[in-house]
Amino acid sequence: MRPDAGPHTSGAVAPPLGRRLVLLRDLGIFAFKILLDGLKDVVLIQIAILAVALDILFPTGTHGQRFYAVLRKSESFDRWLNLYHVAEKAQESEEGLLGATAAGADSLIGKIEAMVARRGERGTTSRRR
Repeated sequence: MRPDAGPHTSGAVAPPLGRRLVLLRDLGIFAFKILLDGLKDVVLIQIAILAVALDILFPTGTHGQRFYAVLRKSESFDRWLNLYHVAEKAQESEEGLLGATAAGADSLIGKIEAMVARRGERGTTSRRR
């Protein structure tokens, strides 16, 4: 190690400001998704217990119909939330998480990207006037 080299000097160049802002934005999106996932878990366990109680006390023609319906809805929510799936693609994209999912895709990130794109179009239109 060179005498003037500090512990963080590895020869790597710091990413441009835009990339750093994308990384901070992605952290915010990830934190929001984690929060939503945690809230889902808190609510889901209560609904699942209620569904099992109803399935036991008031059985239907299908064993565990209410409970398994709750699990299907939970799985559907997890797919929509898409917590980790885009991580590999996001690192390679200039736009981070928003660049790893198609705008309008049936996921939280897809919906956010569509919203951002609509705002950008409105901003461009109003600037032209």
